[in-house]
Amino acid sequence: MIQLLTAVALAGALFLVALRRPQDAVLILLCLVPFHGLLKIAPVTISFWKEGAILAILAASLLPRNTPSAAGYRAHLSWTAPLFILVPFGIASALIAHGSGSFFPIKIAFFYLLLIFIVWRHPFTAKDKDRLITILIVTGTIAALYGLLQQVLQGERLVAMGYEWAKEVRTTGPLLRSFGTFNQPFPFGLYLMIALLTGVSASLLEPNRLRSRLFWPLSVIMVVGLILSVVRASYIGLVVGLIVLGVTQHRRVLKLVLGVSAAAVGVIVVAGVALSNSQAVQALFSSSSLQQRLGHWTDALRIALTHPLGTGLGSTGSSAYRIGPGLDVLNPPYQPDSQYLKIALELGPIGMALYIAVVVFIVISLQQLLHRLPTHSIDFSFVCISLAATIAACISAAFATYLEIFPLDILFWTLPAIACCVPTAARTMSEPAQERVVSTRVPVEAADAS
Repeated sequence: MIQLLTAVALAGALFLVALRRPQDAVLILLCLVPFHGLLKIAPVTISFWKEGAILAILAASLLPRNTPSAAGYRAHLSWTAPLFILVPFGIASALIAHGSGSFFPIKIAFFYLLLIFIVWRHPFTAKDKDRLITILIVTGTIAALYGLLQQVLQGERLVAMGYEWAKEVRTTGPLLRSFGTFNQPFPFGLYLMIALLTGVSASLLEPNRLRSRLFWPLSVIMVVGLILSVVRASYIGLVVGLIVLGVTQHRRVLKLVLGVSAAAVGVIVVAGVALSNSQAVQALFSSSSLQQRLGHWTDALRIALTHPLGTGLGSTGSSAYRIGPGLDVLNPPYQPDSQYLKIALELGPIGMALYIAVVVFIVISLQQLLHRLPTHSIDFSFVCISLAATIAACISAAFATYLEIFPLDILFWTLPAIACCVPTAARTMSEPAQERVVSTRVPVEAADAS
């Protein structure tokens, strides 16, 4: 009962904040979601607090207000067009496959799209984006520090705290996989990937700022935490994301990434030869996981090819465990280890094409904004961050059901929506480039002053 009351109280508090300014309520929500996993050992509220919070913010955002919450800014979300086909298609698929049991699959797949609607009604200004950058860096650092503490405590002590083996506490060979403030290593590693990409972009934009100077030593902690998560998808995603930042924002990042990558390959080869008998090294660079995945993918693709419309939204993964009166332990639901495989199985080629269309539209929209914003603005930097995070997520999704991992699903939809909130003048294509640069600075400064 107390847990329910705290959830109601939190939703009420966010409702009051959103009455004044919905953007602030969304920022508070994004500040809290990385710590959802701590409810395992400190159950101060119910698991559905986040859904209640979003509904409260949504309700407040719909109410009329006397003053605009983002003067001079508009959200241009043309990339959401495929969602108007994908969402009804997915809902129909769930209803046909599961009937009255379709609530959880629909919620898991589409609930967090409500944040896009909130951002569309109340666009984020440069000041809001700057605050979100700070939130991602700070929460990433806290999560990483807790992940390092878990290496000190090790499995038995973590279990004594309330965590469970094979759920939160996992190992790869002799290595304990850190999971930070999350409930599994995967969200921990992937969240740190996004936090690092965010910090690198913002710190190179404003190198003399205190936040930037603090980020570089803190980034070492986050990198170590990311490595200790043993989530290889986050390693690959981070490298790809940094390359995107190098291409779009800072060429020196590209040179640095290529140089560090070459050096890292050399170190790995030397370490692999020198420590070839080390169980920790063998576990970290084992190829058995990839071999198992390839075997699963081959079998699952055969199933997908025999169901052109898919087997139904929520027929695999975590959604399937929430459907029906009970679970057949002898024949548990199939657990895909790739977001693409999950989509192909559940929604078939049509659903896959719609999801790909959404991602392509996001990338195109963000690339177009890069040519319309001043290169030394927070707006420009956040577009680069969102583009890097989106492409990194698409790479990571090949090795994880990315859109079923909380809070990565929230960030996947929210970051592009926030990035596409730009000064109104930045969208005026008929102006010369120099005039656009000058005109976009006025709304930013006005927004900061407010």
